[in-house]
Amino acid sequence: MTQPDEKNTFAIMEILADVSPRAAITKAFSALYTELKTAEQILGLEHIPNKVGRRVITKLVKEGEIEKGAINLYLDLRKIRNEAAHESDFEITRDAVDRYFNLIIPFIKRIANIMAKIKGQNIQPQD
Repeated sequence: MTQPDEKNTFAIMEILADVSPRAAITKAFSALYTELKTAEQILGLEHIPNKVGRRVITKLVKEGEIEKGAINLYLDLRKIRNEAAHESDFEITRDAVDRYFNLIIPFIKRIANIMAKIKGQNIQPQD
């Protein structure tokens, strides 16, 4: 995600949080998923739908680029996103949305920074 795109996405998420917390959660996770799909390509991983996040994060853990707890963080963020997107009785406070943002935004930036580092070093992707 480029800097202007990133700032724009995060600004939209903040606006959505006031209007529709469910939409804000969905938008935030979509931004993470987009970053993970980009990482999948940079790392040279074969695309397998519904496995992108876990495979990318597992690869980054194995490479020592990200801490092991990132997998659980991803799964927790995905679970909340799925509840927001699919459960009709899902409700979330603005404070809870802010806590979600406080977890997901640094995670998105961390993945983007790792990918920038890998691209900058011209590291050959490995499986």
